[in-house]
Amino acid sequence: MKKYLFLFIGILFFVNVKAQVPNFFVDGSVWSYYTQESYEPNMCTTQNTLENDSIQGDTVINSISYKKLFALSQVSIQTYYPCYNGTTYPVGTTLKFIRYDTVTRKLFMKNDTGTYVPEILLYNFNLIAGDTIPLIPGYNSGFSGCRIIDSVKSIIFFGIPVRKFYMPYMPSNHQGNYIIEGMGGSNGLTFFQPQMILSSGGYYLTSLNCFKSGNNVYPNGASCPSFIPVGIQELQNKTTLELSPNPNNGSFTITSNNPQLKTIHIYNVLGEEVFHSEINNTKSEIITNNLPTGIYFVKVSSEKEVLTKMMVKE
Repeated sequence: MKKYLFLFIGILFFVNVKAQVPNFFVDGSVWSYYTQESYEPNMCTTQNTLENDSIQGDTVINSISYKKLFALSQVSIQTYYPCYNGTTYPVGTTLKFIRYDTVTRKLFMKNDTGTYVPEILLYNFNLIAGDTIPLIPGYNSGFSGCRIIDSVKSIIFFGIPVRKFYMPYMPSNHQGNYIIEGMGGSNGLTFFQPQMILSSGGYYLTSLNCFKSGNNVYPNGASCPSFIPVGIQELQNKTTLELSPNPNNGSFTITSNNPQLKTIHIYNVLGEEVFHSEINNTKSEIITNNLPTGIYFVKVSSEKEVLTKMMVKE
């Protein structure tokens, strides 16, 4: 009789564990990432970015519920002799919208609240070895090879059984490139920028500093920053500005919800203005074919507001 009792309890435990759908895309969860550009001799500048993402609150778009994902980022430009000294750009906040479908185990994102702004599939946690992850590259576009899942392992994450997907980059077989079911990736939450062993510089490499959900922190012992919602209320009612595609080859579109934006100025990393133009509507195509490849800062302004975005020209 005891044998059957233990068997019954074991079955109940197994069913309960299986019924838990890993979902850490909840209010208060924080992701911290560090992106650095590798250095090559004779390079004048490299760029490093610290980004802290956090979910704060809900909203409804086209009758669908989304979580508000705030991203606080700080860009540091390191310059080398004989160039100028390094420059740190102040923290800027962006707002995106995500929803996790626990039935299909897929995470979707919208960059704006517009009716015609499409959803982007960020994660599909049903994939197996050999499949390609849907995440798009963040800064570099040449990483298609390492978006293929190499292996899948079962682990216990915050007390819940989850799958861990590895995308090593050959020939290094780097285990720092992975996705955890219900949490996201180690190389960017809304983009994929893998760690690699490089023979030359100028590549952007992103790694996860820490992830925090509730009282749990990953990896164990990591110091995860407290998310300070500076200006969040103002941001929710603030003008949105999107550049697409980004990176680009010299042609991109500016989309905003503010018809009062009138001018666009583009600056290089030295703060020099390299382009300016007038804009007349909420969606404008910009051509900068004459600019060399590199990192630029796009400033769009009205009489009452100035918005800035970083742009990468390939």
